[in-house]
Amino acid sequence: MLAEYVLRHGLTARLPRLRAALLGSEGVTQGQRQRIERAFQTRAYSWYGHSERVVLAGECEQTGAYHHFPDYGILEIVDDQGNPCNREGERGEIVGTGLYNRCMPLIRYRTGDYATRLAPRCPCGRAWDRFTEVEGRWKQDMVFGRKGREFRSPP
Repeated sequence: MLAEYVLRHGLTARLPRLRAALLGSEGVTQGQRQRIERAFQTRAYSWYGHSERVVLAGECEQTGAYHHFPDYGILEIVDDQGNPCNREGERGEIVGTGLYNRCMPLIRYRTGDYATRLAPRCPCGRAWDRFTEVEGRWKQDMVFGRKGREFRSPP
């Protein structure tokens, strides 16, 4: 919505130069990403994470796939029967074991989010677990105004 406002009012040239726009923990359509990049004249990167703090991943600058941060938690992608999806192209639920919550660690926490496994080797040089095509458990794609008006982002 902010990018749409900037574009609609011709404010792009008045903004300071940004190195990147970080889009955190919410799904973003290709159209939304393009508007953000056009409005702020920078590349938009998304990252995957959630409040349970078991898995964190950032979008690769070369491929657009997510690189899992191994020091944050342990990533598993499992099929509906709980079997590991270890081969490239296999799709399953993201399951994580967090390494930062010492008070109440979540072990093999089923997130309800789904992703497609990629091979760990990447052209950028990182060899961390990679995944793509994330489908979040919260399929929220609208915002409601104070008087109940529904606002949807164009696709």
